[in-house]
Amino acid sequence: MGTGLPALGYYNPVAVMDLCKYTAETDRILATLSGTITPLKGLVLKTVYGIDNMNVESISYQTPVTGDGYGSNGTATNTFNRPKRWTWTNTVNYNFTLLENLNFGLLGGTEEQRTMGNSWSGSKSNVSDPFFKTYQGSWVTAGMGGGGQYENFYISYFGRINFNYNKKYYIEASIRRDGYSGLSAGNKFGNFGGVSFMWNISNENFVANSSLSSIFSDIRLKASYGRVGNMSGVGSFSSLYLYSAGVYGAVPTLTYSQVGNADLKWEASNKYDIGLSFGLLKDKIQAELNYFNNDINDLILDVPQAPSKGVRETLYLLTLVQCTTGVSKFH
Repeated sequence: MGTGLPALGYYNPVAVMDLCKYTAETDRILATLSGTITPLKGLVLKTVYGIDNMNVESISYQTPVTGDGYGSNGTATNTFNRPKRWTWTNTVNYNFTLLENLNFGLLGGTEEQRTMGNSWSGSKSNVSDPFFKTYQGSWVTAGMGGGGQYENFYISYFGRINFNYNKKYYIEASIRRDGYSGLSAGNKFGNFGGVSFMWNISNENFVANSSLSSIFSDIRLKASYGRVGNMSGVGSFSSLYLYSAGVYGAVPTLTYSQVGNADLKWEASNKYDIGLSFGLLKDKIQAELNYFNNDINDLILDVPQAPSKGVRETLYLLTLVQCTTGVSKFH
């Protein structure tokens, strides 16, 4: 083999642990810059800009003595990945009170997010000198390099209003319009929102001025409905039909690598919730009873393709209704 080490010819985990190397090093910058202006009492204008930049280098070496590197007489691989993201959020928040007991809160804003990245990788095998255990060393065979590039954009417009009367009755409603570039043309935006209600029963006179107040505390009845969007698992180009470049021997090629989905859109779920929470013995015991229902529409799912197609899985939309569950908590 020319390595100067005895070839074992079988898998030896001790030798693999001692002679092989798998390392990863990450440099990351997280930074946030924000500014706030209060031109009027209760009115707050805020802007927040943040970045999240990373450099990730992964290095592996597989010994030619045994294990996965035995058949190739040793392998060295380097991978470098550089993901970047910036997020910019702007909000207007206004809180005011009318007639002493009517409390209002208004919020409106936008959020933008851009994510991009590039990566490369290289592999070499058949070590010519056992002294070298790195990619930059002396190797007979240089494998094909690889890598990738991606970019996606997310934008959201949102608003919220909340109201409470004398800290007894609380109502909150919100609406948002979200857009994501990785979804198909004509389906990149989705509309979502919800409404919630809470009744602080413990502040009612028939509780506060009765013997119930010595037994129960902080009694709250809550109910809510919301339509929530989700696009986790959707890549930058998940809706597109894609080809990948390659080489067959010395001939440049294109390979059909992804089946597109022209109908790929936001996954959405309708959530219903009702609950009752209260304390006993001056909050020494706290209890919460909840009933909720989660109905997922247009579930985003990876669907395997027939091996004869020669392509990877693609993202499809299915409809799923999750089970309804009642939950009780005591603590």
